[in-house]
Amino acid sequence: MPTHWNVSGTLLIGVYGDGSLTIEDAAEVSSSSLMIGHSDSGSGSPGGGGAPEAGTSDRINVTGDLDLNGTLNLRQSGDLVKRGDGALELSGANAYGNTIVEAGTLLGNVEAIPGDIANAGTVVFDQAGDASLAGDITGLGDDAGRMVLRGDGTLTLDGASTLDWTVEAGGLVSASERFAGDLAIDEDASFTFDQESDGRYAGILTGYTRGDLSIGGGRGDVRMAVLSADASRVSTRGKPAPSCVVTENKQA
Repeated sequence: MPTHWNVSGTLLIGVYGDGSLTIEDAAEVSSSSLMIGHSDSGSGSPGGGGAPEAGTSDRINVTGDLDLNGTLNLRQSGDLVKRGDGALELSGANAYGNTIVEAGTLLGNVEAIPGDIANAGTVVFDQAGDASLAGDITGLGDDAGRMVLRGDGTLTLDGASTLDWTVEAGGLVSASERFAGDLAIDEDASFTFDQESDGRYAGILTGYTRGDLSIGGGRGDVRMAVLSADASRVSTRGKPAPSCVVTENKQA
């Protein structure tokens, strides 16, 4: 049976001693602020009017489907771990350390998903407005997950990203020295290499019809291979104009 937590104020969830806190099955959390933490036995109490003190670990594990409406705070910058095949949707300006997606789908925007991302599932950024992501994006162990961008906004990746991206809508911005995955640009979406120096992109561009790829930043050149894409949709911008050299154009 799904769990429903509806709290008008701050919802405190804690566990005594070492270990992790796990939320299983379907759950819906509606609270203006959700604080998750651990406490050593005898110190702090989730039900005693104060936030639990941090123990030796500080992590929330989520399996199944969970919708969180409000702000998620983990004590001492703990990590958020997404497990299971369900979907976890986050909203609000959350405050925790890093995000680990072992399976399933995590949805949110930059404010909802802070820190570095280790992804073996699917992470969807739904950006209504422009934003920048400072953290690095990698796979989890030997498993490489998938990244998706939706919404009308532009997402700038200030950190490194080694995973494949699908840009379904909006715009994604990075640089060749920080972006290592393959790239699929859907119709009317865009990707921009904002280059301050020359670079080489070794990934594969696929799957778009009217999506745009542009090179900007004013100084850098980029060399790339294009697979199953229209090279005429690759453009440059900036003064002096950078260049894009398409080294190989294959049809799948």
